Amino acid sequence: MSLHVTVIIPVYNEATALPSTLQQLIQTTVRGYTREVIAVDDGSTDGSALILDQWATVEGRQIIHLPNN
Repeated sequence: MSLHVTVIIPVYNEATALPSTLQQLIQTTVRGYTREVIAVDDGSTDGSALILDQWATVEGRQIIHLPNN
């Protein structure tokens, strides 16, 4: 049986911290689990959306862009 983990990351104007956070996330592995990462951008205006779009080019990574709430 394969185990699956989904990680959901809320993002709003975190362009400064986002690259290192995403790097730490992909370096963290749990043996025997497949992983899916979903980042939800809440209308960032600081470049976070672009960082997420570039990061999401790898399978198993998904970005959801929302208008600012």
